[in-house]
Order: sequence, then structure tokens, then C-alpha cells
Amino acid sequence: MSPSETVFKLDRLRYADDTPVVRFTTYIPTHLAPDLIKIDFNHASLYDELKQRNLSVTHVTRRLEVKKASPSISQTLKIAENDPVFFIFIVMDMQKRAKNRILNCHLPWRFKLVYY
Repeated sequence: MSPSETVFKLDRLRYADDTPVVRFTTYIPTHLAPDLIKIDFNHASLYDELKQRNLSVTHVTRRLEVKKASPSISQTLKIAENDPVFFIFIVMDMQKRAKNRILNCHLPWRFKLVYY
């Protein structure tokens, strides 16, 4: 994706025992699925919607960093500003047509990360 490209942005929040533990922010180029803005993702799966548009993921690259929580992240995840947070940057190739970018913010003391 280029800095000038128009994207669809989806923010999602995952809970465990009524406590927010992960914030997902996904960016998808709008030219791939211009109608995503019309979908109610409270009742729909992003990946099911992409699959219906023949946009399956063919390759994934992940990068993990530990950073201090920004004011926005700390407010969303209900933690103190500057608390440590796992940031996982994910780039998904979608049949060589585009890249879907995701930023996950995980709380290290509430969420165990296991990669295979």
C-alpha cells in the first residue's frame, strides 16, 4: 500500500472475561472491496467477507515489537499510559493483488502469544 492509497480501516476489540485484551486495526485497499464500508462487522466476519470476494490470504509476514502504550491504546485497553504492550504488525498478501495490513496490540500479562 502506498501512503496516498485509499483504504478501508476496521478496528476490532477482543475481550477475555469482560476485559479488553487485544485491539486489532486492519487496513484493506478500497479498490479490492469498495463495499466493505456497508457491512456491519458486529455481525459479520471480515475474513468471510473477503473470501466471498475471492480475496483469500496467500502469505503472511509478522513482526513483533514491545512498546509503551500510547494514550489511545491505554484508553482502549484500560491500562496505564506507557504500560508495555506487544505490537504485532502483520502483512497479508491477498493473491498477489494487494496487501492487507494489521496492527494488533496485545497485553503481555493478559494474553499469551504462541506462534507455530
